[in-house]
Amino acid sequence: MRRFRDLRQDEEGTFIVFFALALAALLGMIALSFDLGRVASTQAELQSFADNVALAAAGELDGGSDAITRAQAA
Repeated sequence: MRRFRDLRQDEEGTFIVFFALALAALLGMIALSFDLGRVASTQAELQSFADNVALAAAGELDGGSDAITRAQAA
């Protein structure tokens, strides 16, 4: 049986441990980039929706007596 000192100096198998840790970190970064891309896409979608709502509401403001009510309903 090998003694602890011999095992501590043995570097056999260290590459697979390093590779597994590096692969996990790489996959985590890839997943994070997909998530951030989806966040940016959703933000752009919501901004477009808000812009369209604002334009629709502004289109109802024609100076009539019930313009504010129509703009709020739009």
